[in-house]
Amino acid sequence: MRSIPLTPITRCQYLIVGTIIALTFGLLLILGLEVPPLDILGPIAFCGALVLGALYYWSRGVECFMLCLKALAILVGTTAVFGPLTYAVATLRWPWVDGQLAACDAAFGLSAGALVTWTAQHPAFDLLMRLAYSSVFPQIIAVVVVLGFAADRRLDIFLIRFMLGGLLTSAIFAFLPARGTCVYFHQATPDYYVDVLSELNRLRRGVAFVSWRDAQGIVTFPSFHTIWAVLLIAAFRGRWLFWPIAILNSLVLLSCVTTGMHYFVDVLGGLIVTAIVIVATRPLLSACKTLAPQSAPERVEQSILSPAGESQTSAIATA
Repeated sequence: MRSIPLTPITRCQYLIVGTIIALTFGLLLILGLEVPPLDILGPIAFCGALVLGALYYWSRGVECFMLCLKALAILVGTTAVFGPLTYAVATLRWPWVDGQLAACDAAFGLSAGALVTWTAQHPAFDLLMRLAYSSVFPQIIAVVVVLGFAADRRLDIFLIRFMLGGLLTSAIFAFLPARGTCVYFHQATPDYYVDVLSELNRLRRGVAFVSWRDAQGIVTFPSFHTIWAVLLIAAFRGRWLFWPIAILNSLVLLSCVTTGMHYFVDVLGGLIVTAIVIVATRPLLSACKTLAPQSAPERVEQSILSPAGESQTSAIATA
């Protein structure tokens, strides 16, 4: 059976996953919040099955399946943990900062409320923006499939950046909560945002339990959709899908504001968080390149240039 090498990338993933779990359950303990036992056992069992599958394919030398299953395990596990984490920090009840966020927009000569009003008057554009906003979820599956089946280790970098972005977003949201532009500008609340506001108000009143089940995206600043969009663009860099993904996620950035959930400064905050994460993880890219699978010509060339290959070449030349 092949041994699993503890590369810098793998160690970094273990460290971040452990930090997220420890931070979440430590915060839940401090705040006196509980998670239903089945909400813990379910993701553990599912992720455990994915990890066992990844180990099986690694032992068989099928690296592409291993990468895909490992990525799914990390995405499912961290998503199940980030739900309770963001809900837990929302119970801290720090003052709303909608006024300050709107003031930042105004300082740049921008008004999220005006854009939301204009979007509502143009149904076709509104539909396009909603579809773009929702596209990040199938794009996550796409990045796992495309990079995973290509045995592209940049998938590991994407996962690390995704987790770090989630951690930073949760930390900032804890102290800078907001309800969104539709509330601040007294606009009609979109149907898809009603549940988000309901959850925010429920958490502010105080709760005893938090769960990942039916969890809503309650973070306004910084925009995590922005972080997703930029990380997806970076993940497909150098591939033929890069430009379609870049165009689609440019629409995602705009849709963050048109949906009535985010201010312009939320997008700026997401861009800053993403830049920090990308710069912080750039040293891992060199390690990632050393793990990249070799093409057939590269393997042939390496075998020829190896000592054994050199001796064989000399013998042939002598003959």
